[in-house]
Amino acid sequence: MFYISSSASPKDNIKDAVTELAQLGFLNIELSGGTKYYDGIKNDLLNLKRKYKINFLVHNYFPPPPDKFVLNIASNEPQIRDRTFKFIANVVNLAKALGSGLYTVHPGFNKSSVIDKDGKLFYEKSEKGARNDNTREDFYKGIDLLLNNIAKRQNFRIGIENFFPFKDLRSFMDSQADILEFLDYYKDEPNIGILLDLGHLNVAADCLGFNKFDATEKIFTDYADKIFEIHMSENNGNGDFHQVSDLGSWQVELIRRNKRFLNGAPIVFEWRSVLDRQTYQSFEALKQLLNGS
Repeated sequence: MFYISSSASPKDNIKDAVTELAQLGFLNIELSGGTKYYDGIKNDLLNLKRKYKINFLVHNYFPPPPDKFVLNIASNEPQIRDRTFKFIANVVNLAKALGSGLYTVHPGFNKSSVIDKDGKLFYEKSEKGARNDNTREDFYKGIDLLLNNIAKRQNFRIGIENFFPFKDLRSFMDSQADILEFLDYYKDEPNIGILLDLGHLNVAADCLGFNKFDATEKIFTDYADKIFEIHMSENNGNGDFHQVSDLGSWQVELIRRNKRFLNGAPIVFEWRSVLDRQTYQSFEALKQLLNGS
């Protein structure tokens, strides 16, 4: 099934964004960050689901909390970790209420004191200096907490998204080796898998010097059952720009060649602030092409 990200709408109220998407014909929508908190988000979404018969997915920083913070499942700071996991537990409850059995989330970062400025992540040292960096062990401890305290208990799937380096800010799933290690580590856990973000992969491959096609071939052939979702958006390798995909994109060809491995995993076009009738036409043309032989 093909979805559009709610971030395709420039509106900062999720009710307005979803309404705009639905009225243009988008009825499979992934709810993502970028909108403002207000009381009544859940009820508005349930009403919109009934009115337009929308299928929802929920991704990362949604619904927005009253007080802004950066999700970091790899944090070794108790306050950040506890707030992150409380947030995720609430998101899972919302996803289930909306009829979804999947939540996808960023993989966490190697630095403490990560902040968000206008949708962009930065690492800032405090005047007293930052705490010890988060470790790979912290990353796996965080995912184990998600697995044992949320996913297994609620019979719910959680997809961890591959990321990319940004200066000295790194995730624990940006290199080919990171991704394959993660997939192998959880190969026997049906509730934990990957959100394979092809835009992120393009940036990471350019930054770190690995072959994105070698990486995806290994993922598709050896870990197809671990692919819970795919994100598609375009960039030139220098940044995560979330541009509209075109019919000649390497990502489109990659999905066409490997769709037999996807087992019904949702494909989300994660385009940002580009909503108009032409966007819907591009969406429909890509769906038709990817559904073809």
